[in-house]
Amino acid sequence: MNTHQEAVKGEPAKAKHLNPWLGIWLNTRETLLYAWQHLLEEYIHRHFIVLGVLFMLAIRLPEWSVTDPHPIGVLVQILLFGPMGGIAAGYVFSALVRTTGGWMGKHVPSPHTKCMVAWSDLPFMLFWVVFLVCFVLVNRTLPTPKPGHLWLFQSFAGWLPVLVSAPFYVFAVIVRIRSIMVMLGLKASKAALVWLVSTVISYVPAGGMTYVFLILYFVTSTSGAGG
Repeated sequence: MNTHQEAVKGEPAKAKHLNPWLGIWLNTRETLLYAWQHLLEEYIHRHFIVLGVLFMLAIRLPEWSVTDPHPIGVLVQILLFGPMGGIAAGYVFSALVRTTGGWMGKHVPSPHTKCMVAWSDLPFMLFWVVFLVCFVLVNRTLPTPKPGHLWLFQSFAGWLPVLVSAPFYVFAVIVRIRSIMVMLGLKASKAALVWLVSTVISYVPAGGMTYVFLILYFVTSTSGAGG
């Protein structure tokens, strides 16, 4: 019996009384035990969709703050690329974690990996929410920018959304690594290596998805401008 199977079968009474929405932040192990026993398929896709929508908002909002977005472009980006991209990213990252763990001799079921990734996505959702809220607040206090000129990263104020949200990202990575430790039964250093390898490799399909997104965004933008 591997470490993951022992964790799933162990401490059932302790996990029953946990709220996974709150527990994942500090009680990572107990929360994952609860999710593996009672919520294996629950909320997985919802988490991926919400994270995808938040990510899409974060990468598009800066441009929308200085240019009027075309309604069709917004519809495609938020309602299509957000949910679909979130689900695709969640599946790809889950597969990469399983594969990387397999290289270390740790094998876990695919549904359990997706469940782990979904629940450890919650701190990443908080990171993007903090970034978006900070961006909106800073944007309202800055002088009206020139049309088409982004203010993000152009001054100290332009770095505030990133600086304020950065600690939340660090905490999210810590929760992710702790989740990998629980699932694969690895030490922190090896779990961090699994996270790093999976994250770096995931940029390859993410780059392809971004390329397709840019093509469709260009098409919707130019068709809107022509009308």
